Amino acid sequence: MSGAEVHSGGSASNGSYVGGIDDAGNYVQFTVNAPAAGEYRANVNFANATSGRSTLALAVNCSSRANVSFPRTEAWGSFSRNTS
Repeated sequence: MSGAEVHSGGSASNGSYVGGIDDAGNYVQFTVNAPAAGEYRANVNFANATSGRSTLALAVNCSSRANVSFPRTEAWGSFSRNTS
């Protein structure tokens, strides 16, 4: 995780969320152990209190896969779900 921070939030999944990933060069890295090779869905709960949509890049095994768009939510603590 570069530049991003883990925060506590009562309405966040399991009470925590990652913030600060909207600045250039910041990222979050997850290790996922899949039972077999194939395609899998990623569910992302997010908050976006900016004035419009936010777009972040998604990479798998260091290879770019997609740009994921996040519409505006009511507030930073108001989470929604995006399935990619």
